[in-house]
Amino acid sequence: PLIARIMDSAAIAIMVNLVMIGIEETRFLVKLWKQSIVQQETLKRQHAEAQYHALNQQVNPHFLFNSLNTLAAIIPQSTEKSLEFINQFSEVYRYVLDAGAKTLVDVKEEIDFIHSYIYLNQVRFEKSLKVIINILPTDLNMLIPPLSLQIMVENALKHNEISKAKPLTIEISSDSQFIEVKNNHNLRNDFRKRSGCGLENLKQRYSLLTEKSVEASVVDTAFVARIPLIEDNDA
Repeated sequence: PLIARIMDSAAIAIMVNLVMIGIEETRFLVKLWKQSIVQQETLKRQHAEAQYHALNQQVNPHFLFNSLNTLAAIIPQSTEKSLEFINQFSEVYRYVLDAGAKTLVDVKEEIDFIHSYIYLNQVRFEKSLKVIINILPTDLNMLIPPLSLQIMVENALKHNEISKAKPLTIEISSDSQFIEVKNNHNLRNDFRKRSGCGLENLKQRYSLLTEKSVEASVVDTAFVARIPLIEDNDA
């Protein structure tokens, strides 16, 4: 009987411990679930802000005015060139409007979009704007947040002088770990330090996707921004 009572007591103690462990594990899982929900909502908000920022830039009166002026100038020169400009213009808007539904996109998809975005600006600035794109073929299937490259290219276009006397060169390249956007640093005379909301938004989105960080700094006479590449199994 004594042994039986001891075994009963031990069994009760084990059951109590298991229940307590179960309660603690449940609390822990609920906490993780809540954190996951908060993180997902934060990420959705950041993506929405990025899409709004990009769309806002495209419907900005200055952007529209410059684009329409460029189109008006090339219509007498070439119908074919005018149609191509309109086509690329529509591609930019389509991509920006679709971006809100995606957390990540293939690098190839983003590069296709950035070609259209750059085309509109190259028609406007002509030889004063040079863009070199050199992405490793193996990196085209990697992932990045949508509109990442647009934010970095837009930064270069907004902050720097673009003229025959001071042309702007933008280089977009990859190294299997990062995509780098580099431009010569010729700040506009009317440049005023801004909050950098585009890059800040990008940094916040990346903080919710990976442990790797967005890098941005002035190196010698160039401004360099780098965004991490994300593998499909990490997403």
